Amino acid sequence: MAQTAVYSQRSPGDDGGSDSQSVDGDTPLTDALLDQFSVYYLVSVLAVRALEEARRQRALAEAG
Repeated sequence: MAQTAVYSQRSPGDDGGSDSQSVDGDTPLTDALLDQFSVYYLVSVLAVRALEEARRQRALAEAG
């Protein structure tokens, strides 16, 4: 299920010389990683809201 993206360290016109810039650390996030992040973010936001609602319901039950 895990996907691995392979990025070339050389630009199309690069001859492999020592003055070429390395893209280590500059690789863009893939669509899969962005989708995964958005799902984790959505789940965490929903979990926080559910916890807030549970606390509100408990406070109402204890008060009345």
